[in-house]
Amino acid sequence: MRPLAVLLLAATSCGTPPATALSMGSYEMRSTFSGGDCQQQASVALSAPYVFSMNLSTQNADSGTATLGLAGCTDPDSNCARPATWDGQIFVSEDRAVRQPSGCPNCEFLVTETIAVSLLSQSQAYAVGGGCPADALDGGTPSPNPETGLSGPSFDTEAFDAVLACGTLTLQYVPNTDSGTGCTDACAMCTAAFELQGTRR
Repeated sequence: MRPLAVLLLAATSCGTPPATALSMGSYEMRSTFSGGDCQQQASVALSAPYVFSMNLSTQNADSGTATLGLAGCTDPDSNCARPATWDGQIFVSEDRAVRQPSGCPNCEFLVTETIAVSLLSQSQAYAVGGGCPADALDGGTPSPNPETGLSGPSFDTEAFDAVLACGTLTLQYVPNTDSGTGCTDACAMCTAAFELQGTRR
């Protein structure tokens, strides 16, 4: 099944990560619909689980500018690289595109897709039982504590120490009422939310 992100925002910011980027690994992600009445705006089955792969990289080992690559964004053998940020624990990428979905054939939308995940190190994953914790982006990820041997994701080892990616994917649909395309009440602004759970490949 094609990634939900690819279905909606394919080829909006295509490129490759900078040659000096530090790889943070590839993650096999699964999205689960958690709320939002956007079926007509999306024109895809939002309630169905979607699986996709993403490749993460950063320009700075601790935080700062980063890149998210969606495998198969333009074809099965390519990556679509989009800008992101990294604060040492949470990785966020936002992208936008104009879409005219089949469910709202007379309405043009600006779609904003936000992927936000907390990257859990081996010790953090062990502390929460090996799976994604509830509210991983809001207190659910245990804080690093050197005294107890709990470390955060880092480049301190030979490879980047992160084994889980846990968070959310959000899609916001905003109708372009100035385009003269005739948006109806059924094709109003809405937001769809998904839980994301992923493991390092």
